[in-house]
Amino acid sequence: MSALRESVLLEMRLRGFAAKTVEAYIHALEQLWAFYRRALERLSCAEVQRFLDEVITVRKLAWATVNVYFSAYRFLYEQVLHRAPHEFSIPPRGRSGTRPGVLNRQEVQRLIDAPRNIKHRTLLAMTYGSGLRVSEAVRVRIADIDRGRMMLRVEQGKGRRDRYTILSARALALLEELWRWERPQEYFFFNRRDRHQPICVGTAQAVYYAALRTSGVRRVGGIHVLRHCFATHLMEEGTDIYTIKRWMGHTALLTTGRYMHVTAEHLARVKSPLDPPVQRGLSERAAPAGGRCVPRRLGPSTCAAITSPPSSSKPSGICSPAAPRRSAGTFGAAPLAGAGPCSTTPAATGTVRPARARRARSGWPGACAS
Repeated sequence: MSALRESVLLEMRLRGFAAKTVEAYIHALEQLWAFYRRALERLSCAEVQRFLDEVITVRKLAWATVNVYFSAYRFLYEQVLHRAPHEFSIPPRGRSGTRPGVLNRQEVQRLIDAPRNIKHRTLLAMTYGSGLRVSEAVRVRIADIDRGRMMLRVEQGKGRRDRYTILSARALALLEELWRWERPQEYFFFNRRDRHQPICVGTAQAVYYAALRTSGVRRVGGIHVLRHCFATHLMEEGTDIYTIKRWMGHTALLTTGRYMHVTAEHLARVKSPLDPPVQRGLSERAAPAGGRCVPRRLGPSTCAAITSPPSSSKPSGICSPAAPRRSAGTFGAAPLAGAGPCSTTPAATGTVRPARARRARSGWPGACAS
């Protein structure tokens, strides 16, 4: 397989495949070779399909993993070996319809506050407060913090694209506290063995699962759930989907729509159109300029309410539209003083757990200096 392997690697380099894609495709090809112990260029389409059936029914790999296998074999036989469509064809395979659950704001708060280590709390807060992928969260650098605009620069994210996303005031306060304790030189979440390298993705996942156990929050998925919560909670606050799309780093609006989960609290405020307006609440009734309340459907009780004119020119209390209530911030306290304009992210406000007694030092230099 060495000569074929080099041909595959060359084709992927010329097409600019990401390093993770190259690794995943090579692993899929190695699994196919290990199953038959024969040269891959000699395998027929039926044999490749038989192995895919083995992967799905016997090994029961995840839907996304099987999709990687499909893509790797199409790339090998169609793009590298140039098999004709009548010689090699595997059926298309769509995306999975399952979606991970979403935590409510109280659960996210408990999850972020659970770790005793300041670095772990900061990692979780950055993932949720800026809607980062785990591979982006572990690579947050000092130079990426824009305190003046309260923005975070994400360099070379998925698809090798740079973008800016919102920076939470609470996350910024945690970053400052982390800098005082650890004095990172480049990456905030550096590797203990090499301070110039970030921690691995597996370490970040372990931090998340440990926080789940400590906080007692229900498990609905991995650390990527915090990114889902970021998009969902912003949607419930009324943030438009185009802004969320830009902050999440999506190229298609349909991809952003997949993150639009709805929590139980939001569903509880929605009523079926079959219910009469009286049951849906008096706030839906229109109050005309004359001040008399005219319901959409008149019942015995509502007819009695409108038979006599109002005592004043102002609309009666039952007819005046209720002012929308703004929910309190998730984490409670005001944003960090001097940290720039208030952030609108779900993790923008709150208090920071006091650090252990230690001599206070100044903030970090460069772009993060106050």
